[in-house]
Amino acid sequence: MSEVASRLRFAARGRLPLIVAVVLVVFSCAMARPVWAGPASANPPAPGDTRGIASTLGGAPGFRLPDTGITTCYCDGEGGSCSQTLWGGNSCPGPGQRYYGQDANYRGRQPSYQSNGDGTVTDQVTGLMWQQADGGSHSWDDAATYCQGLELGGHADWRLPSRKELLRIVDYGKADPAIDPVFSCSISVYWSDTPRAVYPGFAWYVSFENGSSNYTFMDYANPVRCVRGGQ
Repeated sequence: MSEVASRLRFAARGRLPLIVAVVLVVFSCAMARPVWAGPASANPPAPGDTRGIASTLGGAPGFRLPDTGITTCYCDGEGGSCSQTLWGGNSCPGPGQRYYGQDANYRGRQPSYQSNGDGTVTDQVTGLMWQQADGGSHSWDDAATYCQGLELGGHADWRLPSRKELLRIVDYGKADPAIDPVFSCSISVYWSDTPRAVYPGFAWYVSFENGSSNYTFMDYANPVRCVRGGQ
């Protein structure tokens, strides 16, 4: 509130119209406000657990980010093996214990998928609908063309997913493939629609072998999984 008062005092001295100052204050406060993206019946996460919370800054209100899928805790082996014994019989350390604060100590919105029985899968966290099986391997340009021409599940508005959208269906608690078994998936890299900035001829992919992401030549043939909704 001290910042708000300062801005209003500044306007009152005639250096900035008061109405402009008020608009700037309201806008900046609204943009910084965190938004709980969960259902109204659910309790927001505990203080410090920011997963599942979206900010309106730089994105659409209500943006939903699923949990990573990691449920196992790890240590470096010092002082004994990394086991339940290390943390007093618990599978993960508690507050004040060594190695507390790693991914598995926090739970965001748990990934949830619905197979629609028509070759499509609905992500119940993000609302996106995905092609259940991949659509074969294509160059980057041909992958976009394939998705644009796809008719599946009674829909014809399919597109090549963005890099961020692909990363949101990675399950980092799994490998080979790192994805929920509701999907049919190659242990390979999948094209995103995201070109590599600065480097013409390259585009980003996401690996469903281990969830990593990198870029490669657009001419290479890689698997594609189309998506609809969002944006």
